[in-house]
Amino acid sequence: LSRLGFRAGNDLERDLLTVNARQEITAVFEITTDTSRSSIQSAAARLLLANADLSKQLHLILVVPDSIDETLNRKLKKLGVEVLVYEWKHDHAVFSGLPALIPET
Repeated sequence: LSRLGFRAGNDLERDLLTVNARQEITAVFEITTDTSRSSIQSAAARLLLANADLSKQLHLILVVPDSIDETLNRKLKKLGVEVLVYEWKHDHAVFSGLPALIPET
């Protein structure tokens, strides 16, 4: 994230977040290593509940290791949750879809 110009951090409720120059949260990431329906639903619930009181302009991003069922993906989009698939290259996670989800600073 920092290579793309984002200021990143985390807190007790959020796996990962980005902030703008005014220290306002602009994107929140919930990461799961399992793409079972129950894991996706649990992660999505955590993402929605932990950020319910934040700005409507917030990007809510569920990070998963593989693509998920298209029906579930559509439901998440209706709730304002975007899905970001990551892959491992050597010993690094690669998030090739990230630039399309949140604009660079």
